[in-house]
Amino acid sequence: MIDYFIRLVAVQLFFVSDTEIRIMLPFSSVNLEMDESFQKSTNETLASVKATSKDSFVIVDLDETLFLRNSSQAYLNCAYPRIVGLILLLAVKATKPWRCLPAPFNQNSVFRDWCLIVTVTVVLPWTWFVWRSRAKDLAKTYCNMPLADAVEASEASLVIATRGFSWVVNPLIRHLPITSVEDGEYEVVACRFWLGVLDRAKSKLSMVQAKFGESAVASSTVVTDSAIDQQLLAAANTPCLTIWPEAAFIPAMSDITPPFVQRLLRRKKQETPESDEGITP
Repeated sequence: MIDYFIRLVAVQLFFVSDTEIRIMLPFSSVNLEMDESFQKSTNETLASVKATSKDSFVIVDLDETLFLRNSSQAYLNCAYPRIVGLILLLAVKATKPWRCLPAPFNQNSVFRDWCLIVTVTVVLPWTWFVWRSRAKDLAKTYCNMPLADAVEASEASLVIATRGFSWVVNPLIRHLPITSVEDGEYEVVACRFWLGVLDRAKSKLSMVQAKFGESAVASSTVVTDSAIDQQLLAAANTPCLTIWPEAAFIPAMSDITPPFVQRLLRRKKQETPESDEGITP
């Protein structure tokens, strides 16, 4: 009955097929207890990437992995006027409109990011143009160069798989200082704009398999920093769950958010802990 209700709401609100909803549902039951064998040091991960065979894929997460910051946060930080952007972000976080939807849409990690980015883009549409002008410098400044060098040393095909949004990540990715990217020899798996809420509710595994097939994933090397990607890691030939010491999550507008507001958001997060994937206070 619950699954049926989810399908009904999604079909009515987002005009998608029932088939697309079915492949989304398993993500809501992901168990975040990670297999310790997936955890690798940075040196082990770099060696694994370099050793990936020519006929395989290196599937790399973007945020805080290949790009040492969070792309969604960086995009929201481009909202202008900045004070208006801050007010919009705080208003959406305070009202939490996603709580009115059935699971899995009411999860913070699913609907919140999409809601925040769409709100800023619709109300302040020039944000995307500001983002495009800044993305090149951000890509070069925060590219994970040891990982980028390992990808270049490997003869495997590069796939950048992210639960970020395509219209945000594409302007960033195309400026990463990686030879295969500069030559256009790479693939991106990302979420869409209006239907991004549905893509965010899917597992990254289902998104990658839908594009490349199960066998491609089974022979791949997967590099990510996120426990939420455990299904993709479990399906890969060489799973690498790695935290990069240079990576940092910098909340959008944190430089102009009053300290008492930051403390309030932090306190509310501690009182109602939720996934830290994506946009958090």
